[in-house]
Amino acid sequence: MKNIIMIGILLLFRYSSYAQNSPSVSLGYWADFGILPGVKVGVEYPILIGTVEKEKQRKRKKKEPKIRTIRNKHELLGGFSLGYTPLLNQHRLFFNLEVGYRITRKHGWFFDAWIGCAYENFVNTGKTFKVDDSGTVSKVPLASRGYVSPNLGIGFGYDFTQRLDFPMTVYTRILPAFRLGYNNVSAVTSVYLDAGVSYKF
Repeated sequence: MKNIIMIGILLLFRYSSYAQNSPSVSLGYWADFGILPGVKVGVEYPILIGTVEKEKQRKRKKKEPKIRTIRNKHELLGGFSLGYTPLLNQHRLFFNLEVGYRITRKHGWFFDAWIGCAYENFVNTGKTFKVDDSGTVSKVPLASRGYVSPNLGIGFGYDFTQRLDFPMTVYTRILPAFRLGYNNVSAVTSVYLDAGVSYKF
């Protein structure tokens, strides 16, 4: 019986230790140059979490200096996302792997930066034909082409768990991306707007 109780205590301790490392699922508005709307679903997981404290002294006239402690949460994050954007005569799908670093103030506001690499696939919804070596013309259903797209991201948001103990955040990010080998060009630059909400399980 004692062994069962000890095992239960250890499992409870293990769960409480890793509960803050639970993944978050996000749903966002994803727009190329902010005007070509799409949707993005993502998952992020905190790899490392730490707290940094520092004291800040504020001088006051004819009074003792006021010292306050600033406590910020630092997180190393990993994640992936899936996105879709309808374009003229084609659909764009992408899968992105990313790593980020986030600093959250005690009031809930946070700043983060990301680096990632995506695979984009453009599917043609119009008519596409090909000609073989014998000169025969045939239709190609769902013709598509894929590209590798390294990307960077910088953004800010608010974490409701800091003050309200509600496991949700809102965020806005700007992500420059570099599509490699697009139409015989070495790289094409795009700038994306990513804004949405995430829920922590």
